[in-house]
Amino acid sequence: MNSGNGTVHGVHEIIRGLAPLRRDEIATTDRIIDDLGYDSVRAVELCVVLEMEFELRPITETEAIGMRTVGDVVGLVLERIASSSNDECLS
Repeated sequence: MNSGNGTVHGVHEIIRGLAPLRRDEIATTDRIIDDLGYDSVRAVELCVVLEMEFELRPITETEAIGMRTVGDVVGLVLERIASSSNDECLS
């Protein structure tokens, strides 16, 4: 699931699947806490699932706090994947 569109779709599905407030679809502008009902425990769970699914290095507390919208989460995952690809090219 490393193509850009596949990754975006995968992140959306994970966020939607873990969201306490069920919705058929989510938008990049949806707020993780206010619109989807996440609390701090569920947000930590989201981080762990994303790290495992996309083989990301651990998401820091500061980064997690910055993930306010679905778009923020997608951006972080895409950034981490790109960074990981760049690291592999350098080694």
